[in-house]
Amino acid sequence: MENLLDVKNLKTYFNLSAGIAKAVDDISFSIKRGDSFGLVGESGCGKSVTALSIMRLIQPPGEIAGGEIVFNGKDILRSSDEEIRNIRGDKISMIFQEPMTSLNPVFTVGDQITEAMRVHLDISKKEAYDRAVDMLRLVGIPAAKRRINDYPNQLSGGMRQRVMIAIALSCSPSLLIADEPTTALDVTIEAQILELINDLKQKLGMAVLLITHDLGIVAENTDNVAVMYAGKIVEYSTVRKVLSTPRHPYTTGLLQSLPSISDAEHDEKKKGRLNAIAGVVPHLLNLPGGCLFKTRCPLKKKICDDPPPFKEVEAGHYARCWMV
Repeated sequence: MENLLDVKNLKTYFNLSAGIAKAVDDISFSIKRGDSFGLVGESGCGKSVTALSIMRLIQPPGEIAGGEIVFNGKDILRSSDEEIRNIRGDKISMIFQEPMTSLNPVFTVGDQITEAMRVHLDISKKEAYDRAVDMLRLVGIPAAKRRINDYPNQLSGGMRQRVMIAIALSCSPSLLIADEPTTALDVTIEAQILELINDLKQKLGMAVLLITHDLGIVAENTDNVAVMYAGKIVEYSTVRKVLSTPRHPYTTGLLQSLPSISDAEHDEKKKGRLNAIAGVVPHLLNLPGGCLFKTRCPLKKKICDDPPPFKEVEAGHYARCWMV
């Protein structure tokens, strides 16, 4: 199966008065048509900047400083503004982290769903309205004909997120970017939203780029995964390989920090805490030389003062570490 998206050596930098922050620094990955790809890491590692770069939504002082983003065989970084507007919201759509700040409070849900359809599809206002009602039904909102006239503040958090998904899917995109789509939702609604995205992926045959800090979500919902740290990809393979045999100490630390049922069952006996990765993610304006993870790594050696190569440690499994 051919690749729908190829990100090649992408660099997105922010030119600040204090220096250059390399939010995304020379990363590469691919997504095949119809596949789900996970991008995982702590806050501030560059996940959302990667998504905004793909959407060509980076604003000054940020800039895409290098690389290629090849979508459907064409490098969209070399596309004109008009060409990218035709792609954005039509062929590539994005669900943003917080629906209340992404939805316009002064327009109804129906107005906001039909807007993209009127721009990208050659349909009448009535046809767009009917399709918007169908989209609300598709994402599981009851009484869709009534709800389409509601304003965002009249909906719960879970329903607002469903509206965001309806907007993103209104033009049947080839690629859906979901940036922390379950942030601030309780676990029951989180499960429903992720199940909805997976169901719609199967029905519509679209690819999904799922951005999250939660390896548990990645395990259940993606085919391949890249682990990001301080602007770089440090591990990349199938979900099965990364979760069963992690080859970078940062990935190992993330996995060890996940709670398990056995932890809960034995909590009264062991009175212990969850394992945590020591230290914090380095500031992008004050990155350590050599391996970016060395200030937190339990395996640190002298060689880690040199930048490790991103190498294939086994077939289809890549890691950026001297210790593998």
